[in-house]
Amino acid sequence: MAPDLELKKAFTDISILMQNTRDKVRQMQSSIDMLGRSTMGMRITNKTIQSLDPEHRTYESIGRIFVLRKQDELSKKITSYVEENEKKIKQLEENKAYHENKMKESENNLRELKMGGKHFGNLWHIRNVIYIRMSHYEQKAFPHYLQNTWNGFRRDFNSVFPYAAPPLLCAYLLYTWGNEENKRLSRKNPADYENEV
Repeated sequence: MAPDLELKKAFTDISILMQNTRDKVRQMQSSIDMLGRSTMGMRITNKTIQSLDPEHRTYESIGRIFVLRKQDELSKKITSYVEENEKKIKQLEENKAYHENKMKESENNLRELKMGGKHFGNLWHIRNVIYIRMSHYEQKAFPHYLQNTWNGFRRDFNSVFPYAAPPLLCAYLLYTWGNEENKRLSRKNPADYENEV
């Protein structure tokens, strides 16, 4: 009973950690999107200011009031805001990548916890059986092929020849004798044709 409770507690802890990490990733992504939109708006504003006539008046909004600023001063201020936002975005992206990796590790731990440490291809186990396996890259397709072939042929020849040779030899001699006898009996006798003209 105790291992089941420990397993349930570990499962709950990992699930909560995954949920918290997922929420953090969403918040970071929302902050990155917001800073990106703000940075894009600042760049457009800075580009517009740089295209204005030098004598054109420019104002900076501070709360509900507008303060007169020089174009160069306002452009430098916007540029500093853009650089600061880019640094924040970079830092948020690094933190997001770290939390995403952490979330993947939690998912793997949760998956292993569900499957009891097993994985596909190793979901079963037989007790009291030892398996010795060799990598496919260490195996040879035809190890000692010629040597084993010659040894096998010699072994089979030595074991079969004493029993197969006498019948084959007798059959060959009988076949040869039959052919010669047939030729002899098929020849005509010259004495039977001596008186013919």
